[in-house]
Order: sequence, then C-alpha cells, then structure tokens
Amino acid sequence: MNVLVYAGLPYSQQVHFRKDREIRHKRVQYNEDLEIVLDEVCKYLFINVSDVKSKNRMLRTKIARFYYCYIARTIYNNPFQMVGDVVYRNHATVIHANNTVKGWLSYDKEVIKQLEEIETNIERRLK
Repeated sequence: MNVLVYAGLPYSQQVHFRKDREIRHKRVQYNEDLEIVLDEVCKYLFINVSDVKSKNRMLRTKIARFYYCYIARTIYNNPFQMVGDVVYRNHATVIHANNTVKGWLSYDKEVIKQLEEIETNIERRLK
C-alpha cells in the first residue's frame, strides 16, 4: 500500500485530500432509469446535467439535485448510494435532499406542482 505524503500539509488536510481523490476516481455503475430521471429534471428546470453532477452549489443547481434525489428515491425506491452515485454524491446527501424536499412539500404548493409535472414527463418518456 502506497502512502501519499504531502510535504507541508497537516495530517488532517492530507487525509481529506486523499479521500477527495478517491471519490473523484470512483467507478459508477450506469443506471438508465436514473439518468432519465436526472435528464427530465434538468430539462424542466433548464439546467445542464453536468452542472448537477459537478460541485456547483448555486441554488438552482442545488434544487435540481434535490428534486432528482427525491424523485429517484420515492418513485423507483433505489438505495441511497445508487441514487447518489449518479450525481457523484454519497448517501448522506441523498438523505438530506429527501428530508429537505419533504419539508418543502408540507407548505409549498409550487414545489408540489413542479414535482408532479416532472413525474408525468418521466412517465411519458419511459413508456
């Protein structure tokens, strides 16, 4: 096992850099249904798929990522890790996205309308 040494960095920063590097080069299994869900969410919100998969933290991108995680988890009932792998996130991000969207659904009628329209677009495309 090769140990990576970065001169001049404290141990905590070395570990984070090493973990970040492992995540970046992780192989992800392709799932066509989840890619369709992501594509439909991005089309509806006028956002590039590459932006959702990147580390971008803009609000529009974050909302698209949250919608994707919620729809992929509730409709297809995929495991958290599989849903997160498509957008290069871990399972904790998917759990946070689901909880956040559930909170929005309790008081925001616009979110309910948007999610229903996205779900009908997905169903139309999968038929």
